[in-house]
Amino acid sequence: MKKAIRIVFLTILICLVTGLRQGTTAKAYGYFPSNTRKLYISGPVEILVTASDGSLVAKYKEDASARDNEYLLSYGKSDTGEWRVYLPQDAGYHVEITATGDGTIDISFQREDKDYNLYYLAHYHDIDVKKGDVLTMDYEQEFFSRDYSEKIEKPVDPVLKKGKKTISPTAEYKDDIPECTVDVSTNNKLGGSAWNYDSRYPIGMHAVVYAIPYEDCSFTGWYEDGKLVSTENTYTFRIESDRKLVAHFEGETAYGRNGIFRIKIETEGDGDILGDEDTYALDMYPVEITAVPWVGCEFVKWEATGDCIIEDEYSFSTTVKTTTENITLKAVFRTLEDPDILAYKTEGKNIHILVGGYEDAVGYRIYVKAPGSKKYKKLTTIKKSADGYTSYDYEASKAGTYKFKIKAYKKVKKKTVWSKYSEVVKIKIKK
Repeated sequence: MKKAIRIVFLTILICLVTGLRQGTTAKAYGYFPSNTRKLYISGPVEILVTASDGSLVAKYKEDASARDNEYLLSYGKSDTGEWRVYLPQDAGYHVEITATGDGTIDISFQREDKDYNLYYLAHYHDIDVKKGDVLTMDYEQEFFSRDYSEKIEKPVDPVLKKGKKTISPTAEYKDDIPECTVDVSTNNKLGGSAWNYDSRYPIGMHAVVYAIPYEDCSFTGWYEDGKLVSTENTYTFRIESDRKLVAHFEGETAYGRNGIFRIKIETEGDGDILGDEDTYALDMYPVEITAVPWVGCEFVKWEATGDCIIEDEYSFSTTVKTTTENITLKAVFRTLEDPDILAYKTEGKNIHILVGGYEDAVGYRIYVKAPGSKKYKKLTTIKKSADGYTSYDYEASKAGTYKFKIKAYKKVKKKTVWSKYSEVVKIKIKK
């Protein structure tokens, strides 16, 4: 449920790219390919694209991962689950669509002009297939130059075939392509959040909407005109008319009374952020933030722009809560001249510390002075880990302020050479 609370409005990463090897034909012209012929395919399929000379251009399948970085003929699967195959117009292609199981396939073909305005759309909906069935489409070369100065006047639209049988479009649109809108809302703003990334779609295409319940709440379904249409949090559907969908939630969260706010995290100095650097969260919901200093550096503090509550601004791992507005956090690091305790984190009576300071150090010795003690006690001598960070967990015996210091060592001609002591770090353990 914790992840459900943290509403992260990150654009769904559509680069779930499948196998992609570029053939010689498309490269022979030397022009940057125009992605103005688009093929959308949904259903149990694998897709093979070859050039006019028969050389392999691209192959799309569930378990493929390689791709050619010079020519990108596809962005893989879209957020609606469709394969998206972009076919540049400066080369010819042969497309084979092989059914990997029994079921139905939807295919949509689009043309755009040089300004990416849609002017042709053909749908082939609900094509019945059995495993092993092969559908084909052939695309002619249409443009010869990058600036579209040379053009085949009347390009032939591809013909979809299943074996020798020609399949006619179930719907075809030219020039003025109808669009449909998808309006998304909720019945209970304190029960959950609902959204879609696009509100307008060409008619007959697939749309997708999302719903996430908040903590201690539940999603009960998508409703339209008072009727239940889906119980799936992620609802994908073919759009034939305007839709007004309402996500229904039960319960109310203790967070989000003022809304959802953005948390952007930056760094100053030599260090990184563990986890998301740009996210969204309900107000007053504790979001974990962790700063990781580089070797030879230490975490100093968190600085904030905007109204928020940081649990411990001097702890490298803590939580932050938004209140009434978007905020920007900055993790501040500084370079060390001597070995030091770079950062620490407390969980109950457990103290987790991160030490460092010398790149050529072999390891570190850690000392502690417990509450009420007059002297420091040697805890351990540990070798530096391979990634440059060295950590140690200490279990406090009682509440109070613990003082830690370290020194580094290295070997010089088989002799152990020690550094100076680090600065003392005070860590308070609560009752």
